[in-house]
Amino acid sequence: MKKYTLYILVFMLCTSCVEEIDLRNFTSDTILVVEANLTNEIKHHSVKLSRTTPLDSVSTLYETNAIVRIKDDQQNVYLFTEMNNGVYTSTQAFKAEINTNYTLEIKTTDGETYISTPQKVEAINDIDDIKIKIDSNSSNQTGVTIYVTSESENTKANYYKYTYEETYIVRAPYWSLYKLVIGNSPRNIVRNDNLDAEASRTCYKTEKSIDLLQTETRSLSSNSVINFPIQFIKQTDSKIWHRYSIIVKQHIQSYDAYIYYKTLKKLSISENVFSQVQQGFIVGNMNATSNLDKKIIGLFEVNSVSQKRVFFNFIDLFPNHGLSFTKDCLIEAPKIIEVVDGDVSYPLYEALTVRKLRFARDNEVPTTQLPGRFKITKKECVDCRYIASNIKPNFWID
Repeated sequence: MKKYTLYILVFMLCTSCVEEIDLRNFTSDTILVVEANLTNEIKHHSVKLSRTTPLDSVSTLYETNAIVRIKDDQQNVYLFTEMNNGVYTSTQAFKAEINTNYTLEIKTTDGETYISTPQKVEAINDIDDIKIKIDSNSSNQTGVTIYVTSESENTKANYYKYTYEETYIVRAPYWSLYKLVIGNSPRNIVRNDNLDAEASRTCYKTEKSIDLLQTETRSLSSNSVINFPIQFIKQTDSKIWHRYSIIVKQHIQSYDAYIYYKTLKKLSISENVFSQVQQGFIVGNMNATSNLDKKIIGLFEVNSVSQKRVFFNFIDLFPNHGLSFTKDCLIEAPKIIEVVDGDVSYPLYEALTVRKLRFARDNEVPTTQLPGRFKITKKECVDCRYIASNIKPNFWID
């Protein structure tokens, strides 16, 4: 949400299609920003609160110590507590029920109160299939496209939002059972058995989607989503070089939520936010109750979620790829001692201690070879834990 806040604020304050604004003297009252999504998943749901910041600020202004709760039309109240700065989590696990209206209520430390209009789950529709296809992008680069299909006869399931989470194997291409250590002097470089090396060989990294992915079926003859592209990954992207998994979540949105996020996306990718045809404030479903003139940015969304996970191996898709998985890793070791204009330096010592370079696998196996012939590499090329975790996720299937 933060990435869109700047655009929304500028959009709100523009008074004509093109108008010069002196950003050096620009100030504004901070406006509450709400990110809240209640789903039909049984879990501890979260509400994120922050404030708009000046145009020249890069930090996030969290809204802390607020009172947050969700009410339904069955007189149930779900309380939220602040777990991190501006992040409020429900004290109990619950889910959005069908045919039940929910409202979000917020009271901030300045005494202002806000409430959403009643929201409910519009419809339920499951993901039927996720397809992996070798494809090319607009730049004619070869890669993999991930498509989702969701066939439905539910006439109320018309608006879709997609999020995903990628998990993939990270392997250290120059992993070794041995390492270089510094002895009694910079000239005494020896190899030593690294008993912890196995734990640094294979890791797992997870990344969440950041783009807004939406589609609709209202304008189609069928309510089905057929082969909607979720993600394109270039063949040269290291995240798919070994084993890759993606879990796709399909959110059934209301029309208002669909339009709200579609407007946010259009606003965020505009080449010039000062040349918007329309003027005014982007409207969500949150309103101030104690001060009707108080503005608020954000949306309380209630929707159903369906999810599906797939795995694939790079070698199965590209058996004759011809790619090098060790690119930009291997470095020829510098000299142990170097004399320049009478000054003595120890570049290999500096490489190992200051630059944190490591022993490369190509040196296998320890011999009486002179240290000056060692090959070294960047630490992440030997130990994957520098960029990922070596703890295998519970869902992972080899």
